[in-house]
Amino acid sequence: FLYVTNMRSTSVSVINTSTGTVVDTISDVGNWPLAITMHPNGKAVYVANYSDDSVAVISTSDKSIIKTIPVQESPMDIISTADGDYMLVANSRSNSVSIVQTSDNTVIQTISVGDLPYAITNMENSGLFYISNIGSGTISVIQNSSFAFNINTGLVAYYPFDDDANDYSGNGHHGVKNGGVRYVS
Repeated sequence: FLYVTNMRSTSVSVINTSTGTVVDTISDVGNWPLAITMHPNGKAVYVANYSDDSVAVISTSDKSIIKTIPVQESPMDIISTADGDYMLVANSRSNSVSIVQTSDNTVIQTISVGDLPYAITNMENSGLFYISNIGSGTISVIQNSSFAFNINTGLVAYYPFDDDANDYSGNGHHGVKNGGVRYVS
């Protein structure tokens, strides 16, 4: 099944990927559900609710809301560690990442990052998580090792870029365009 947030409502749709049909709708997950990720064990999905600063935990077996976890302001994205022990939540308006421990679904740590963290990704099996901070043009790196999260933030680029990947913001960062991909220095 595929779980899809319905941003302009307070719901998540469950889609049967074999038939392409909506088989269930989970209501009242939170205001402006924006990002969603499934726990690696498949037993729960985690929904970042942008407008009410929370993460809803939904059971995939009975489609019930297990818990609503308060996080910092305006969660934009959410990702799981490979083992599923933690969820990392990018809180855009508070310039932070909340670390949620999935065993009891509580926030155990909040880490300051660059301005307006927008998205999180990871390098498989590296223990490194990369946070795109669109307000400061930086990438923050959080390392998950021995349950310690460490932060390192570096400048990547500023926007806006023109069609040739030249930065006209006055910050002096330029790149090259190759098809739809822009490489930035």
